[in-house]
Amino acid sequence: MSDPRLRKGARLVRDADEVVLHVGPELLAGTDVPADELAASLWGDPDGSFTMARFEEHPERVWDDWLDFWDDAAAGPASADPRPVHERVAELVADGHVSSVLTENVFGQLRAAGVPEEDSIEFHGRADLARCEYCERTFDVAPERTTGHRRCHACGGTLGPGVVLAGEPPARHDRLAAYARAEKCDVYVAAGTRLSVDPTAENAEHAVESGAGLLVIGERPTPMDGAADYRIREDPASALARLRDAVAILQ
Repeated sequence: MSDPRLRKGARLVRDADEVVLHVGPELLAGTDVPADELAASLWGDPDGSFTMARFEEHPERVWDDWLDFWDDAAAGPASADPRPVHERVAELVADGHVSSVLTENVFGQLRAAGVPEEDSIEFHGRADLARCEYCERTFDVAPERTTGHRRCHACGGTLGPGVVLAGEPPARHDRLAAYARAEKCDVYVAAGTRLSVDPTAENAEHAVESGAGLLVIGERPTPMDGAADYRIREDPASALARLRDAVAILQ
């Protein structure tokens, strides 16, 4: 561990009572498909298939397109096993060094690696779920694919993808929970996220305003770089794995 910024960042994490780890798509794609390509397939085209505006106008078309997308995803990114970096995140949580994980990943590798659902906020939703737009109940996508159901089993409302669509804010309860955790944390670690799109990005700013230390990890610039206590400009997966090892050594 030769990087002094990483060493100091590890001490920051070790000494904190509450640490929020915000992990973005650059870190958690968990597949050979580039993270940018995965994100673009869902959110990159404002006039594309998976927008809130299109869903409001043609919900059944969006639902059918989503089932086709899920067929492809289930054979690719959604079936990818957790990588070592996902396991490092789970270890940080299990060891008590990270109290909350905010993730932009929709394919579930963190859950598969062992991060408890109660310690994680999946800010962009889950690709393996369908969500009723009326009562907000969720259902597994796979059975809906085979039955062709387009309506909620509980209330008859319209089923939609379990991920946040382009032009749609994250679920209110997720926004409030993330904001509360950012407010109470001692250290906010942002890894593999550009911190450029609200409301996800505002959590880092709120944490700093509330007095938290900030560690930003990633090769791309972010609007919060100037506010960071330590800025580590390298591959976020590698840096986060080394951060976990460094924290363990300092124990």
